[in-house]
Amino acid sequence: MRHGDVAAVVGVDLALRAGEIVALMGRNGAGKSSLLWAIQGSGTRTSGIVTVATTPVAGAASSDTPSLTTDPLTTAPVAGAASSDTSSLTTDPATAVPAADSPARWGRGMRHRSRRRVPETMPGGVDPARVRPGERRRLVGLVPQTATDLLYLDTVAAECAQADAESGRPSGTCAASLERLAPRIPPERHPRDLSEGQRLALVLAIQLTADPPVLLLDEPTRGLDYTAKAALTANLRALADSGHSVLLATHDVEFVAATADRVVVMAEGEIVADGPTASVVAGSPAFAPQVAKILSPQPWLTVDQVRSALSAPSTGQAVPVDPAARTEPATPTEHAVPTEAARRTEPGAPAEHAVPAEGAAPPDEATS
Repeated sequence: MRHGDVAAVVGVDLALRAGEIVALMGRNGAGKSSLLWAIQGSGTRTSGIVTVATTPVAGAASSDTPSLTTDPLTTAPVAGAASSDTSSLTTDPATAVPAADSPARWGRGMRHRSRRRVPETMPGGVDPARVRPGERRRLVGLVPQTATDLLYLDTVAAECAQADAESGRPSGTCAASLERLAPRIPPERHPRDLSEGQRLALVLAIQLTADPPVLLLDEPTRGLDYTAKAALTANLRALADSGHSVLLATHDVEFVAATADRVVVMAEGEIVADGPTASVVAGSPAFAPQVAKILSPQPWLTVDQVRSALSAPSTGQAVPVDPAARTEPATPTEHAVPTEAARRTEPGAPAEHAVPAEGAAPPDEATS
């Protein structure tokens, strides 16, 4: 993707697997949102391909077979692209749709904007950029950074009915999904009168109505309180357990620690780190959660993991953490952010995540 003369996404090679939650992290301007739009297919790529597996994965556990892959080495330009640049996946959410088209018109299925009308099945799957919007929404669902841009009708019931019609699903499909995500929302209520968490749940239900195997979310925790974040974590885990691939772009390190199986870090349009959550975030001062900073070198990332470890029988040794909690010890040579990447991506931990300079217990005292 390009923003004028600036390449926003360059040489990205990424695979998402069924049953996996992947967090996409990095500084503002690193290319996270651009990558999401490139994967979804509405943005303009000058080269590269995205392949969504067409083999059903519903109910599958995490698999070695990717449900989505990106390939920067395929340099044949995408049909309809204006540029001949071959610098991998490229997309521009700011220019993918003319300014005259409001987000409410194109957001759900980009149904008013289809530059590429030649369906093309790639080896092992389909590139969302090469199919019509109606087909695209069955491959990849995207909850954008401002999720409420996709809500334009007067009631929750009307939004759900429209989602059913657009997705070709039986009546009540979206409403049933919304009830699972956020129970007891009055169907007659105006979407703008919902809480942030309820609006996010409604948009998520709309995107899930088409049952896409891949779900993308851009900054989904903005405006959510702790309770709403916990509910979102539970819902995303349930989706992953049912066989979906989930990729979320976020700056919320605490949410990532509690939710993600894997972390991918971007800087200047490139992927600079990719590995298990604990291995990546614990090796980066900018991305480590508070628990990891205070209790390092212990492998814990969240308070729940510490509580679980303390309740386990004492053996006189470090208590191993359940692998399901995704707290593998850091492996600096393999997963930590490289020195050069750290220079570009780690200006210093935000104030709300930094360990206080005064009165803070040293790590040895904190773990004694």
